[in-house]
Amino acid sequence: MDEYVFFNGQRVARRRESDAAVFYFFADHLGSSRVVTNAAGGIVEDSDFYPFGAERMVVDALDNNYKFTGKERDPETNTDYFNARQYAYSLGRFLQPDEFQGGPVDVFSSNDPLPPGPLPYAEITNPQSLNKYTYTWNNPVVYVDLNGHELKVADALLATVTKLEKESTTFKAEMDAARNSNKYNVSIEPKDPFQKVAAATVTITADDTINVEIKVDPGAEGDLAHEVGHGNDARTNTEQFKQDAADLNKQKESAFPNKVNDDDSPLDKRAEQFRKQVDMEKKQYRKEEKERKRKEKEEMKRERRKDEGKRG
Repeated sequence: MDEYVFFNGQRVARRRESDAAVFYFFADHLGSSRVVTNAAGGIVEDSDFYPFGAERMVVDALDNNYKFTGKERDPETNTDYFNARQYAYSLGRFLQPDEFQGGPVDVFSSNDPLPPGPLPYAEITNPQSLNKYTYTWNNPVVYVDLNGHELKVADALLATVTKLEKESTTFKAEMDAARNSNKYNVSIEPKDPFQKVAAATVTITADDTINVEIKVDPGAEGDLAHEVGHGNDARTNTEQFKQDAADLNKQKESAFPNKVNDDDSPLDKRAEQFRKQVDMEKKQYRKEEKERKRKEKEEMKRERRKDEGKRG
């Protein structure tokens, strides 16, 4: 059996069992394998991909089945395996509907209609979610689908997410949990133009699969950490989260059409604790980085003085 090496959730190398040959994968921003080289750097596969995944082969000298967004392609059916369902790139559609039901009910944001509304299987604010066969809400150049259920991180927020992962071990651990589990799906994308505040929509299915959709402004690190905190709460404190969410929904329903202040809820308080932990780690990281750079600068000065002394 061939062996594969992964880095940060992406396939980066392959060792072929038959002859122990090693190959390296080079992907684009969506994770599609655009170029594969051998150990000497020679190109053995070179491909371009159309928006919905059809391949335009330039060099084809390798038996590689990992193609569009890094998913395995079945050469017999010409579909891609997305764990939960098969994707037909020639149609730009999944062959099965998304089985997630119940619809996202936003317990954190006043933007969510109360009661949930007439479309329990879709996000009522996004018409693209009405079709349960669509791939990434018909926007495949910006988004990718992790496992046949949810989206990933929008390009506009990649820099913010990457920065927080670098500076906070708590934030990185939560993102890793989402990457490594099929039962914890997190999508992060920019806020809609009409949306006033950042928000997290959390849906927990009957089998306790947790889906978190976060909408936040690019660069808003504090808001992003807070909304990710809701996902952490649902993942690590599931039963209490469900109870508190149900209680908050009851409060909203009884208060309708008046608004309920979400900031006072146990859900929001726990998410804020997560944000404060991330913020504390960020400050510590930046303090250590500042000290490291100071020491490097001092070391460079010492080395320069030594060189000047030798020349003198």
